[in-house]
Amino acid sequence: MKSFGELLSECRSVAGMTQKEIGDILGKHHTLISKLEKGHQAAIPDSADINLLLSEFRGRGVSEEKLESLRESWRIATATGRTYLSIEDSLIQLILKTLEGLEDSDRIAMQKDLEMLLVLWRGFEQNRKAFIESAISFRAAESEYGRLLEKKREKLGIHLEGRLRLNRGIQRRYMGNTNGSESDLLEAKDIAKQIGEEDPRFYAAALLELGDFYRRLDSNKWSDAKACYLEARNMLKAKEGDRAKATTEIRIASINLFAGLPLEALPLCEESLKYAEFRGDRNTERKALEHKAWGLSMLGHLDEGLNLQLQAYQIAKELDLHPKEMAKSCRYIGDFYLGLGMLEEAEHFYKLALDYVEETRKNMREVGEEKEKLIRVMVLYGLGGVYLKKLEKKRLVRSYLGESLEIALALGDAAACGLCFNRLGEFELVEGSTESARTNFNKAEAYFKKSGLTKIGTDQMCNPYYLSLLSLNRAELEYIEGRYDKSLQCLEITNHLAQEFGFTAQHIKADLWRAKLMLIGNKNESQQILELYYSLIIEVMNVGPHLVQYTLANTKSELISLHNTNEKLSSLLLNLILEEWPKRSLSKAQKKYENEMKNWYSLLKTSKDEWETVREATKANTPNH
Repeated sequence: MKSFGELLSECRSVAGMTQKEIGDILGKHHTLISKLEKGHQAAIPDSADINLLLSEFRGRGVSEEKLESLRESWRIATATGRTYLSIEDSLIQLILKTLEGLEDSDRIAMQKDLEMLLVLWRGFEQNRKAFIESAISFRAAESEYGRLLEKKREKLGIHLEGRLRLNRGIQRRYMGNTNGSESDLLEAKDIAKQIGEEDPRFYAAALLELGDFYRRLDSNKWSDAKACYLEARNMLKAKEGDRAKATTEIRIASINLFAGLPLEALPLCEESLKYAEFRGDRNTERKALEHKAWGLSMLGHLDEGLNLQLQAYQIAKELDLHPKEMAKSCRYIGDFYLGLGMLEEAEHFYKLALDYVEETRKNMREVGEEKEKLIRVMVLYGLGGVYLKKLEKKRLVRSYLGESLEIALALGDAAACGLCFNRLGEFELVEGSTESARTNFNKAEAYFKKSGLTKIGTDQMCNPYYLSLLSLNRAELEYIEGRYDKSLQCLEITNHLAQEFGFTAQHIKADLWRAKLMLIGNKNESQQILELYYSLIIEVMNVGPHLVQYTLANTKSELISLHNTNEKLSSLLLNLILEEWPKRSLSKAQKKYENEMKNWYSLLKTSKDEWETVREATKANTPNH
C-alpha cells in the first residue's frame, strides 16, 4: 500500500490544489505539507485535520476509493507515529514566525529555548493522552514554561506567548492546579482576543479549553462554560461553517446532561453525531453516541440507549483509546445493564472498568488531579447498585458505597455525593432502617439542589433528574412507614418533574406507586385504577421493551397481591382487564407488543382460574349454617 504522503500528493493533484492551498485549509505552513508528502512522520495531522482534507477533496471530485485509501494510510501512519503532532505543527509554525522576526544574535539565543517548547509539549501530550512515562514530568515542564514566560516573554511575541499560556493552562488543569490553570487560560483567551481575526481558530481553542476547565468544576461555573462554548461556536462557524458543530455541540450537550436536562441535550447530540459521521471523525462520533445514549436513558429509553452505548464501545476498541476512556465506556455499559436489571452483565462491565482504571493509575508518572478517581467513584457506585439487588452479595454494598462516597466528598463533586447518599438511603430501606434512609435522602437532596442549572422554588441550581429519582425513593420510604398521604405528595413531585422534563420512566414508576396506594384505599375506585393502569401500559409501549415488561409485571404483581386483602376488588379488576381491554383498539405501538400482551392476558387468566378453583373448593368445604 502507498504511504500517506504519496496518497496525499495524488489526491492534491487530482483536486488541482497547491501545497499552499492545503496549508491554508489546515491553518499550517506550506513547508509542513511538503514534509507530509515526503513521508515526514512528525507532520502527520490529527483526525480533525484529516477529515477537513477528505471533505475538501471530496468536493473537488476525488473518488471515494482514493479517499478511503488516503484515510486508511493515515490510520496506519498515526498508529505507528504520534497522534498529537497537529498541535505540535502549529507550534512549529509559530516558532518559525518568531525566529524570522528576530535579529541574528537573538535568533541563536532563542533557538534552544524554542526547541524546548516541542519537548515540553511532547512530554505533556504523552502524560495527558496515554498516561505513560514521558521524557519530562509535569512539574519540570511547568517550571520550563514559567522560565520562558518570565525571562523571555518580550522575545516570544504575542502569538507564541498566547500558545504557551494556553498549553500551560491545560497542563495545570491536569495537574489539579485550579487557580494557576484558570489564570493561564484567561490570559490566553485575552491574548487570543487581541489577535482576533488574525487567528480565529486560536481564539476558539482558548474558549473551548476555558469552557472545559469550567465544565469540570462544580455547577457554579457551568453557565460560564456554556458561554465559552457558544462564543467558540460562533468563531468556528465563521471559519468552518456547520462543521464546527461536531466540536462544540457535544460539549454544550454534556453540560445539559450533567445538569439533568436531556431534552435540551439530545438535539445537540444529533447535530454533533451528524457532522462527526459526515467528517469521518470516529472519536467525536463515539462521544456523540455516548451522550445521546445518556440522554435517552434519562427519558426512559434504556433499550435504545444500550444499543448506542455498545456501538460507542466498539468504536473505542477500534480506535484503541487509552485506558481512561475505555474505563468510562465500560462504566456506561454497566449503568445500562443495571438499569435493565441484567445484573451479571452489569457486574462484568463495572469490573472491567475498574481494571482499566487500575491500568491508568499504574502507568501514570505523576497522578496530578487523578481524573480517573471520579470514574472509580461511579464504578463503585454502580457495583453497589448491583449488589443491592444480589442478596448473596449484599454485604458488599456498604463497603463499595462507602469508598465511593469518601472519594466523591474528597473531590467535592456535588452530583456524585448526592448519588452516593441516595443509594445508601436505598440500601437502608432494604435493611429496614428507615431513619437512616431518611437521613441519607436528606443529604442527597442538599447535593442535588446544587448540581444543576434549573431553578426550583427558591433553589437556583437544581438537578431535576436526580431530584425526581430521590422523590420516588422518598415515596417508598413514606409508604413503608404507613404515611400514605406523604407518599402521594412525593409522587406528585416526581410526576411534576417527570412531565416537565420528559423523564418517562420516573413518571411511569410514580403512577404505578399511585395505583398501589389507590388499591390500599379500597374506596370503590376500581374503574379509576383500571384506567390508570391502562393509560400507563399504552404510554410505555411508545418507549421500549424494558419499560413495557416492568409495567406489565408490576401491574400483574399488584393485582395478585391485592387478592390477599380484597378478593372482590382484585377479581373485579382482573375481569375488567380480561373482558374490556382486548376490545379496545390496538395502536401501532401496541401491535409491536401484541405477543407480549397475549402472554400477559394468559397469565392473568391463569391467576383468575386458580382463584375461582380455590373459591369453589372453599365453598364446598364450608359447612352450611
